[in-house]
Amino acid sequence: MEFRVEPSCHGWTLTAFLKKCFEGLSSKQIKRSLEAKACTVNGVTQTFSSYKLMEGDLVVYSGLSQLKTLPIILFEDEFILVFNKPAGLISDSRTFEKALGKWGKRWSLVHRLDKETSGVMVLAKSKSVYESLVAQFTNRKVQKKYVALLDGKLTPKTGSIETYLGPSGKYQGGILYGSMKSGGRRALTHYNVLQQKNRTSLALIEIMTGRTHQ
Repeated sequence: MEFRVEPSCHGWTLTAFLKKCFEGLSSKQIKRSLEAKACTVNGVTQTFSSYKLMEGDLVVYSGLSQLKTLPIILFEDEFILVFNKPAGLISDSRTFEKALGKWGKRWSLVHRLDKETSGVMVLAKSKSVYESLVAQFTNRKVQKKYVALLDGKLTPKTGSIETYLGPSGKYQGGILYGSMKSGGRRALTHYNVLQQKNRTSLALIEIMTGRTHQ
């Protein structure tokens, strides 16, 4: 939905403006949707709830549809629920509680994916199942495989990448992670190129260590 900032709203924060436009929307809901890149101001994505607006700014907000979208359920039994997380959605229990309604409050999110990564996630339906699955992730008994579209060509077409990752800077209020010459945590990734064309590669990636931004 589009909104033009009126003179009376000049200098308002993005949160205050959106709460005025959408009565009943909480500050927490707005913050989560902004972090999921659900809002632009004059065509530029804004992720900060404290962003100050000016008269005449054009605000486009898609957060309502995002909050109401039910994740695609891939599998469900009496123990777990498995669903596909879309890219741009934060791996936060409150996000999925909102999407799944009252059932989401009863179940526990077992693991997380980076915000910009889409993929399979698991909810446990009891404390015992949650503890068992968390132990399996911790003990590296869970295989993590991704399909990735890469800029450039990998040589050789099958191999491993080992590096050490740690905080390397900040961007838009968040922490950036990158390879470090000293310190950091070991990250090991196996890859197999499926296709290559021009300057792009489609690869099957297997994550062995699960570090932030690996």
